Amino acid sequence: MIDINTLYLESKKSIKSYREYREISKILNDRIFDYLETTQKGLNDINIMGLLKNNRVYLDKNIEFDYCHDFILYEKTLNNKSGVDLFLESHKLEDKSEIELIESMKNSKTSLYKVIDIDKKDFKIKIEDINTKEIINIIDISLSRTLDKDHLVFTRIISIGDVNFTSGMVMLFNLNHIDFLERVAKKEMKKLNIENENVKRFITFFYLSRQHGYNMTLTPTT
Repeated sequence: MIDINTLYLESKKSIKSYREYREISKILNDRIFDYLETTQKGLNDINIMGLLKNNRVYLDKNIEFDYCHDFILYEKTLNNKSGVDLFLESHKLEDKSEIELIESMKNSKTSLYKVIDIDKKDFKIKIEDINTKEIINIIDISLSRTLDKDHLVFTRIISIGDVNFTSGMVMLFNLNHIDFLERVAKKEMKKLNIENENVKRFITFFYLSRQHGYNMTLTPTT
């Protein structure tokens, strides 16, 4: 028999952990990007994404700044290293929570997910990986108030213990377009002269989001 009180306490614990890791990630991300300004990673990645023309960066909408930041931070491009990798080469973390978080960041990958269920009360979203069919329960306050079950999300999942949450980068698509997106993504990825499959996947969905994605505005958390 499932104990309701136990489930309630576990849910509260998960939400508390989620909030703590979110705060830690904001501070850690700022530190990483401060360091990356001393490297060529940002300029290199913007150029790889095809967004640099005449020394100017061309973005279609504000949310694409988030996409670019995620790409620079996580994707292994410059000498096959991510922004996280470069940061760790010259910085040693001692805080246990920061170490747990950055290890998860290093191992994270993007994928396209189908939204199966949304618990707006506990800020939980059940999603299914389109490729592996893996079911994942994530916590995201803003996203749980924004998504519907007819959505597909292209995102990056950070997993620490039993707590799963997105990196903050979310591209939103219509579930009815799933066959089309899979077919076109496979075709477009083959055109990219890049060895790293994760990098090719990100760039492909970046441009698919421009053409076929929703203009998403996250619901405020307060």
